[in-house]
Amino acid sequence: TLDVGGHSVRANTVNGFMFGSGPARRFVGDLNTPISAENIHPGGQSGVLGSPTYASQLGRWLTNRYKTLIINRDQALAAERERLDFR
Repeated sequence: TLDVGGHSVRANTVNGFMFGSGPARRFVGDLNTPISAENIHPGGQSGVLGSPTYASQLGRWLTNRYKTLIINRDQALAAERERLDFR
């Protein structure tokens, strides 16, 4: 269910719309050929407070605007900004 949360729709107190659980990621995949997918995280790509990408996807998350998830290897390599090699 999109936008599911644990708050009451009939909240009548200051904290009535607060909730402590919900989705950590939204993902839509189409398994036709070629495979396509869209994805969005509630904050950003970084988990480091103060990082420029800590909350970079929050606006898109709040307005249900997904980002295309690159699945094709060649497209991913062409779009890369940084690479970490864990050998």
